[in-house]
Amino acid sequence: MLNSTAIGVGFGTAGLGGNTYHAVQMALEVGFRKFDTAEADWWYDQKTVGKAIRDYFLDHGLSCATENLELSTKIPPWSLTSVSDIRTYASNSRLELLGGYCDDVTMYDPINDKDIVIPHPLDVYYIHAPACWKGWHHRCDNPPPTLPLREAWKGMEAIAGVDFTAKRIGLSNVHPPELLDLIDFIQERIENGETDPPPRLPDVLQAYADPLRPSDELREICEEYGIEFVSYSTLGT
Repeated sequence: MLNSTAIGVGFGTAGLGGNTYHAVQMALEVGFRKFDTAEADWWYDQKTVGKAIRDYFLDHGLSCATENLELSTKIPPWSLTSVSDIRTYASNSRLELLGGYCDDVTMYDPINDKDIVIPHPLDVYYIHAPACWKGWHHRCDNPPPTLPLREAWKGMEAIAGVDFTAKRIGLSNVHPPELLDLIDFIQERIENGETDPPPRLPDVLQAYADPLRPSDELREICEEYGIEFVSYSTLGT
């Protein structure tokens, strides 16, 4: 079996189209247990990713916990319409990807200082991009009013620290100045003793990085602040 945790390789599901179900099942067959998808339609088919994994696990009598299944997904910029909406989208994605075959898990709730039993959480819930821009996706051609990144991040913090929908939260397709501004905002709230929701630095940053364009500046920021760096299109796009 491929030990994807040891070598740090997951299975991305962008652009699979009508092959999504079979491609995901083939990845499971060879040992992948770490998958990345997104809520952005046209590029991704999150529903089919969830169905392929669910069918495989049920057919083979596998446990999400013992198999160390880790599923990550991303909220698109046009869905960053309110803190409540962000939390709802995350909850719906967890159900779509992990519902119906993963057992509940016990997690520690630091706010109430006790263990709680919750549905199996997502590994990482990302902001796919902090804002829409023309040409990024057809839904960005006429997006609704959305929150600035600082306010949207409070919804992300609630997902991990209040709802426990995801174990970790992250950012994707963000520029170094945007990341540094968000870090400053979070640190100010920590220093001010804010708790609603509990301020939290990004756990993970996902960015384009290939051998010729390795995203050095973002990597350096991540190293300084203890943020895991995850590359996509690592061999080019």
